[in-house]
Amino acid sequence: MKLLKTTSEYDRWETGVRDRKAVARIRIRLDRLAMGNPGDHRNLKAGVTELPSGMANSSFCSAAGRRRGRTKTSPLRKSWQRNSDMAVELKTYDVAERLDSESEILHYLDAAFEDGDPAIIKNALANVARARGMTEIAKDAGITRAGLYRALSDEGNPTLDTLLKLTKALGLRLAIAA
Repeated sequence: MKLLKTTSEYDRWETGVRDRKAVARIRIRLDRLAMGNPGDHRNLKAGVTELPSGMANSSFCSAAGRRRGRTKTSPLRKSWQRNSDMAVELKTYDVAERLDSESEILHYLDAAFEDGDPAIIKNALANVARARGMTEIAKDAGITRAGLYRALSDEGNPTLDTLLKLTKALGLRLAIAA
């Protein structure tokens, strides 16, 4: 998994977006980027990639950092090209820290299931469990904390039983709709 970095400009932009479902889709897109799959993208210049956000007239860009496996995200504006002498403060992008309400969590999980990729869904469930507190969720699910971490890890493959226990502990249920 790649470590994503974010700028305060991106944070302000994400907070200001009124369509929270669109923000959830962007978060899933960033999860996919962190997993090494940029999806639909366009290379702008060495190390900078434009990723369409799925919102009208809006994109965000990814710039490979100096250290391998690090990426920074920022809304793409005409002024995205900065002078190299300008310092940009970067902080680690962790979606679990941004899932601070039930509606944010529901939009995020809905976007993950809409994506349909099992790895994205597993990652989204792991992020929600981290946002709510992994120890508490594991206890409520009747699973050891280590077992829950293992099931939701990159190499993990949770059983249907584990998924049902996890969704119940999260106060959710799996449903099939046509």
